[in-house]
Amino acid sequence: MPRPRFHRLLGIAGPTVFYAVLSAWLLWPLPPRAAETVIDTYRLYPLASTQVFADLLLVMWIMAWECHALVTYPARLFSANAFHPVPHSLALSEHFLGNLPWFAPVYAATGNAVLALNVTMFASYVLAGLSMYWLVRAWTGSRAAGLFAGSLFAFSPWRLTAGVGHYHLLTFQYLPLVLLMLDRAGQPGRGVRPAVAAACLLVLQTLCSYYLGYAAFAAAAAFAVVHHLGTPPGERRALPVLLALAGAALALLPISLPYLGRQAAGVVFFEQVRGWREFVWREGTPLALTRRYVSLATLPFALLGLAFCVRGARPARARALGLGAAAGAGFLLSPGPGLAEWPVPPPYAIAQKLVPGLVALRDPTRFGVIVLLGLVGLAGFGAAGLLRAAGPRWRRAAALAVVLLGIGAAWAAASRPYPLREVPTGASIPPVYHWLAANGDGGPLLELPVYERRGFDFRGMLEDARAMYFSTVHWLPLLNGYSGYTPAEYPRLMEAARRLPDPAALATLVRATGLRWILLHRGRSADATVSGLAALPDVRVVGEFDGDVLYEVESDDPQRERLRALGYVE
Repeated sequence: MPRPRFHRLLGIAGPTVFYAVLSAWLLWPLPPRAAETVIDTYRLYPLASTQVFADLLLVMWIMAWECHALVTYPARLFSANAFHPVPHSLALSEHFLGNLPWFAPVYAATGNAVLALNVTMFASYVLAGLSMYWLVRAWTGSRAAGLFAGSLFAFSPWRLTAGVGHYHLLTFQYLPLVLLMLDRAGQPGRGVRPAVAAACLLVLQTLCSYYLGYAAFAAAAAFAVVHHLGTPPGERRALPVLLALAGAALALLPISLPYLGRQAAGVVFFEQVRGWREFVWREGTPLALTRRYVSLATLPFALLGLAFCVRGARPARARALGLGAAAGAGFLLSPGPGLAEWPVPPPYAIAQKLVPGLVALRDPTRFGVIVLLGLVGLAGFGAAGLLRAAGPRWRRAAALAVVLLGIGAAWAAASRPYPLREVPTGASIPPVYHWLAANGDGGPLLELPVYERRGFDFRGMLEDARAMYFSTVHWLPLLNGYSGYTPAEYPRLMEAARRLPDPAALATLVRATGLRWILLHRGRSADATVSGLAALPDVRVVGEFDGDVLYEVESDDPQRERLRALGYVE
């Protein structure tokens, strides 16, 4: 192999192996058990564990549904099988399409959504480290500073604590590359490729999560404006950068229309009313936000980087000021509209009025990811400046010390060894779902009992999330559902389901949904419900599967054929 090509390959493979090994070590013992377990949030965060685990099941169902829909009936992508017969039920939550390049191959090869989700999470750590490494190395020329910054970015405190229970919010690995491409797009003589690459990366980042997408656009806009102002007039181009941002927004419009339609109908809507001091970091100071997302090693290096760049060449100064602007945008957008100290409406409240869809985001604190982006980028500049100051004699030792410091910061942020929680997969999934996969004949399914969700009793949402996860075996239309938002039809249908075995309630469900199958979990239901369903004239017992009783509703109601014609029933 020619030597330059070998060095290029080594420059890619080396950091990849570095971050892969570091990810496996920090997430231990998950890697060898990734096919049947997830990190157990109950032992990490007991108060929020039920909802977080329900969210994990929801995320697996979403991406498994997309893999199923895209190869069977792509036009029905948003008409998912939960919350039947509500149309476009996928738009009640995020779609996470940007994660399919990692999830889909594993799921297609194994049929194991747990393994596919864990591979997607693991890839997010490796890719986050690599993208920050490439950014810092491209701007400073220092591999050691790149490895240091990549470690701080990929293994920040939030990513190794609360983030391990929110797999779907870990995938902000493309943010550094967005800034790198915008920097190149603004340089004369670069052509259109950097602008196209920046637009594609923005689209991909937004497809991973709208939370992360809004953060990506905020960081890109803040970086682009300040970077442009800090660059001499003869050395800057604004048009390619503007076209990249506008092109990405336009490209995302078609996939966002179902969400905008839901919001216009008043279904997907949330207005954040709690202020900074009443929300996630209760200390109420910017330092508290920093502690949540940024390790302590980041702050002094970020200050050093800003000092080095302000006194350095103009390109470095413009990049450093752009990174600082991205971090500042995160600080301004994070508090939310209820901050009483603002003499005027705070930036997030204003953005809610101007930016389509932003009002549906429930947690503005997640803009802290771009605080992390900006400060870690500056920390990379600081590390590179220290290595230059060390001189040739001490540079290797200093480089090793910087890399080890990054590893140490990552280790200090982790909660290893992580507790694990088993999730049924394959043959361990209850046998009734395999029977329905072979014999369900596209009939709508209701799982009982149905719980009322009151206060902090999350049992109902967990059971509905389980039903959705198990529906990946049979893909029958499912009356149950769990997501971030509840359609208006759902409470009425579930109220009728709670009145079973009342004949009038059954008739209502059949007319509204074409109900064919009722799965009763005996261990969670009263014996009167079991005997009462069996006594109904249009219901017959199909069988009992490990304590789960399956009933078939025998009805010639024309609603079933109407639903079949509409595409709600296969």
